[in-house]
Amino acid sequence: MDWVKEVSGLTFPEIVKRNKEKIQGGTTFIKPISAPTQSVELPDLPENSIDLTDPNQVKFFFDDDYVMLAEKCIEQRRLLTAVNSCNKFYISLEDKVHKNRLVIPFFDHNNKVVCYQTRSLTDKEHPRYLTKFGEKELFNIANIDSDIPYIFIFEGPIDSMFVRNGVAIASLSPTEKQLTTLNNLIGYEKIYVFDNDKDNTQTAKRIEKHIKQNKKIFVWPPEFRKFKDFNEICCKLNINEIPWQFVVKHSAEGAEALIKQKLLSHCRTTS
Repeated sequence: MDWVKEVSGLTFPEIVKRNKEKIQGGTTFIKPISAPTQSVELPDLPENSIDLTDPNQVKFFFDDDYVMLAEKCIEQRRLLTAVNSCNKFYISLEDKVHKNRLVIPFFDHNNKVVCYQTRSLTDKEHPRYLTKFGEKELFNIANIDSDIPYIFIFEGPIDSMFVRNGVAIASLSPTEKQLTTLNNLIGYEKIYVFDNDKDNTQTAKRIEKHIKQNKKIFVWPPEFRKFKDFNEICCKLNINEIPWQFVVKHSAEGAEALIKQKLLSHCRTTS
């Protein structure tokens, strides 16, 4: 029936009406009963993933361009030395969807991969990020240190690796499951950290929305305006950590956050 509707451009009642007219009193077309859908268990990682932190596996595929690109990406972006690293990265040379992309795993408290995001390794490949189909989890939930009374919520996993208690939603907005997870983290103050996108009106609207919802945000200080995100800061300065106290110090909420964010936007447009 879906195919008939798509080809004919008619609604279901219109198809039934025409069918009756053509048959002229004969047996009418009956919409078939759909078979119950079966849940498909998705693999933990893309097909035949290579562990990029295992020297033996990397050595075996040393002549593959994408394996070498992935290794270079990990080194240049300081992903294994980052203070809040997930400590494991993969690549698949066969997966139909996530082929030849850096795989960033999401671990739960039992050290089991429950989700993953993949990143393109060349500028020609799009989209830049892809996430495993299904319910999205919160990145780095297993790395939370109870001695730090803050949780820093990033959009991308890579940036969250450079701050202790950094987690990531791996998208523009959290899913219901991610929100539930965040709400269950009682006793921590949550601070949202957005990229320093100078000309991104969508990001600006999202930040303003969070402020109006009484959420605390990180406001980029003047001396860091030239950097796009936390990963870029660490790569340029050759460091593996942005102290969480620094993020707290430059965070605000309510009217204060709104004024600081508008001043930041004003400085960008006039500079």
